[in-house]
Amino acid sequence: NKVCCAFGEKSQADTTILGGIFALDGTRTGPIAENQLLWKINAQVISRCSPVHHNGFIYFVDDGGTLLGINAETGKIVHKQKVGRIMFGSLVLGDGKIYCAETTGNVWIFEPGADGKLKQLSRQRLGNGEEIYSSPIIADGRVYFASFDAMYCIGLEDAKPAATAMPAPPAETPA
Repeated sequence: NKVCCAFGEKSQADTTILGGIFALDGTRTGPIAENQLLWKINAQVISRCSPVHHNGFIYFVDDGGTLLGINAETGKIVHKQKVGRIMFGSLVLGDGKIYCAETTGNVWIFEPGADGKLKQLSRQRLGNGEEIYSSPIIADGRVYFASFDAMYCIGLEDAKPAATAMPAPPAETPA
């Protein structure tokens, strides 16, 4: 019943502040005033990347390339780490890990801890100066990263590719 949001524009409550992260009670109806928010963190510009939620923590990347881990209950920042200069793709969660692809071709893999802090498992720069403007893709036990020039896949070397059959469309009922 909690909705966590972020924005990168001027705040309606104070137009001198750019951006913010906040949580509201998703069971409420009608207009929600600033003082009715569950929590709010001002001056966090997040306008391109969608967040991920894992075990009570929300992870965002701001427009300046800083990865933030936030306690969804309290709004307290528990993790802050620079992961580049700019990101257009969103974070992706799979197999208990967070995958992050930064525009300059850096790919990061993190493991969230019980306290919301992230442990860096890997950082790799793909190709030779390739740019990534997309989100990582997870399918059939593999993670894909698309750059302007190539598609990269990480996964177990001996894994056999498999395709999942599309379900049949529902039968049409006669008119």
